[in-house]
Amino acid sequence: GLRQGFSVYDSSDQKALVKACIRKLNLENTADAAPDKILNLISMAKNFHQNPAELVDSNNPLARHISAVAEAYERALLDNNAADFDNLILKTLDLLRNHEDVRAHFNRRFTHILVDEYQDTNRAQFLLLQLLAGQAGHVTAVGDQDQSIYRWRGADITNILQFETVFQGAAVVPLEQNYRSTQRILDAANSLISRNRGKRRARLWSELGDGEAPFLHTAMDERGEAEFVADEIMHLTGADQGFAHNHIAILFRTRAQSRVIEETLSLRGIPFQVVGLTGFYQRMEIKDVIASLKALANPADIVSLARAAAAPRRGIGPKSLEKLEAMIAETGADSDSILDRPEAKEAPAKLRAFLELMRALRQKAPPACPLPAFLNAALRDSGYWKYLDALEAAESEARKENVNELVSVAVEMERLGEPLDLDSFLGRISLQSDVDALREDADTVKLMTLHSAKGLEFPAVFITGAEEGLLPHYSALGEPEEIEEERRLCYVGATRAKQRLYFTCCRLRLLFGSTRCNPPSRFLHDIGEARLQTLEASHRYEDEPGFLDEGDPGISSNEQCAAAMFAPDQGALYKCGDFVEHRIWGRGCVVSFKDGEICVAFDHGQGIKRMAVEYAPIRKV
Repeated sequence: GLRQGFSVYDSSDQKALVKACIRKLNLENTADAAPDKILNLISMAKNFHQNPAELVDSNNPLARHISAVAEAYERALLDNNAADFDNLILKTLDLLRNHEDVRAHFNRRFTHILVDEYQDTNRAQFLLLQLLAGQAGHVTAVGDQDQSIYRWRGADITNILQFETVFQGAAVVPLEQNYRSTQRILDAANSLISRNRGKRRARLWSELGDGEAPFLHTAMDERGEAEFVADEIMHLTGADQGFAHNHIAILFRTRAQSRVIEETLSLRGIPFQVVGLTGFYQRMEIKDVIASLKALANPADIVSLARAAAAPRRGIGPKSLEKLEAMIAETGADSDSILDRPEAKEAPAKLRAFLELMRALRQKAPPACPLPAFLNAALRDSGYWKYLDALEAAESEARKENVNELVSVAVEMERLGEPLDLDSFLGRISLQSDVDALREDADTVKLMTLHSAKGLEFPAVFITGAEEGLLPHYSALGEPEEIEEERRLCYVGATRAKQRLYFTCCRLRLLFGSTRCNPPSRFLHDIGEARLQTLEASHRYEDEPGFLDEGDPGISSNEQCAAAMFAPDQGALYKCGDFVEHRIWGRGCVVSFKDGEICVAFDHGQGIKRMAVEYAPIRKV
């Protein structure tokens, strides 16, 4: 149905079109009809060659709207003589399927087809390849099943696993020699990925020598982890080691993990660059929340108030804000005290309601309420959590993780006994934000997610957060296919390293606003004790790592990991990793339990408490 000269819509064009469709269907005030979520589902459906409604659980409120919006969106594309990127493939598929003469023409024209990164293709791309190849099927695909890490955006690993079945008579040429990494790094990677299902798995080998075995460091908490990484970078970049800063990469599973690492590197004067991401304090959601807090702390700050009014959108436009500024200039009031003046009655109703909301939040601010609790209340009452919930699922989760990590700053301040008023919190953040903007050196340590690292290589690589719930990510736990993808992701990270590979994990981790007690990652057990060497912060290597021995920082799978790390009594009422609720201190995680004495790490900066379990006012949760 496209005419000659059609337009190709990018993501911003698509979003504008979906918004228009939502308005036409009178769904603009429906929270679950969020443009980002709908667009993501439409794209995934096209990639899988399915109807968008088939990807939504019937109990999901979005199921009521997705089909209608998707149909309106496709009609609007045709009306506008436009196609999105997914439609470029789907329209080509329809053309080749329905017009034999066109298909024959392209079969003759493309006698041999080469596809790179074949493991990342989706269902629609696979069908297109079949039609283009025709009966002759002269297809060369270059790919690695063990580097398929984009399932979340539509990649289908079965395309490469079934290649020989689909293209009968295909010859398989294994490319197993690795020209990047030393052998002990490859041995660890081979052992890790061997736990995944699959056939014809390459076993990588190298002529670059044995090299160093990968290092493992277990820190007490996320600060200790970051300090260890900084210490080791200082050691590597010393005169006797000869590494430059740009020879080093720090990898993590989630964006929120970068916050503590960025702060520590800044304090130590180590130049760094956050690759593929905005620095933590420069991220949109963090700047939104900081602007709201600045406006709460300083009612005269109209610039911050304007940003707070726009995120989430409240129907307060530039003219309303200009009118507020004019009233403030005439009366000498600020955005809080103006409410007590007669002129406030002239303000638009939505603006007045917003100013009333800000006043109510100021009344809850410290010292009336502990800082961490106040931040959570402000995020809820301002509607910011609901605003983030309405974003596309992956983006929503990542941004909420970052905001929760900002709350972690307050929890950490509380734990360190720092002043907990709003001004002190903003002061600490502003210092760190200034540092973010200064790091533009070429010779910098690179910080990036494991996904962003694919295709890159570095002489030294740190994989941080090697814990259950982070790597593998908590969203993958209990799903075998998702766990295999997480294992492939860890494998990709490990094979970025040329000479030095480090894994780090924590006994306790303050992340997303709460203290967690996660067992070490099962992937460390997959690699195996014999292929890892433990490394203390002082660079002292242990002769016998023994990290599976009772009482040592243990590495095993699931419950065995926790038992090895903390060695609780067999048959005990509580075990390491249990969550408990204390009558006074609230929720916490059991760190150890032995001889009737329980040790619990409590949330919100309460710290670690040791108690006689017989008398402690706690219960399992």
